[in-house]
Amino acid sequence: MQLFRLLIAIHAFAGTVALIAGAAAYATRKGDLHHRRAGKAFAFGMFGIVITTLMILVTRPSAELLVQAVLSTFLVISGWRAVAERAARARAIDWAHTTVCGVAAATILAWSILTMNVEVIILAAITLYLTTRDLVLFRRGGWYGNRLQRHAAAFGGALLGASVAFAAVLVRRYPSLTWWTLLVPIVVLVPTMLIWRARLAPRQSADFRRVSTNDTGTSLAMRCETSSASQFVSRTQP
Repeated sequence: MQLFRLLIAIHAFAGTVALIAGAAAYATRKGDLHHRRAGKAFAFGMFGIVITTLMILVTRPSAELLVQAVLSTFLVISGWRAVAERAARARAIDWAHTTVCGVAAATILAWSILTMNVEVIILAAITLYLTTRDLVLFRRGGWYGNRLQRHAAAFGGALLGASVAFAAVLVRRYPSLTWWTLLVPIVVLVPTMLIWRARLAPRQSADFRRVSTNDTGTSLAMRCETSSASQFVSRTQP
């Protein structure tokens, strides 16, 4: 019992760090030192949530918590890799974490269909779709679009999930709150994520984008660095 309470305390602390750091990341100038520090704190906070969740599941199994942990893990690692891998090419770590999360999501989805758990079905289906999409893109040589957009979308999705989970805890603990409270983080974060996606869109031509695919399935990709006067363009011949 004491260990469980300790895990809950650490879980709550990690969640608090993630929420505060996530808000700070949105509030700071993108790419500067404060933004990077806030992003790292957010990632560590989310990993703290996932690790303590998995430990809690050992004694108190919950399909809802498990699928949330899998989805959060996928989003945080994907968001981190988007900014760490400037070439936008899939490495072993990308294949590994995406495959593991995809297999876990497929397993949870099959079980949730048998038990007709609607919440778990939705979350598992979303996770399976995202992981399958990325595996297909990895096979083609990289991921789609602007890596900064991918980073913002993945971290934003993880923050949205953590915020909704926090709102759900508040609703259960304080009966005076209604389930409409769950809409607050959605109403706040979804428009914010869309705004930042639009603001990051012009950088796509200066970062990485998919051009086309030749008859053999080999991707024709173009990556342009415009931070200096030089420009590098590489193409595979059909």
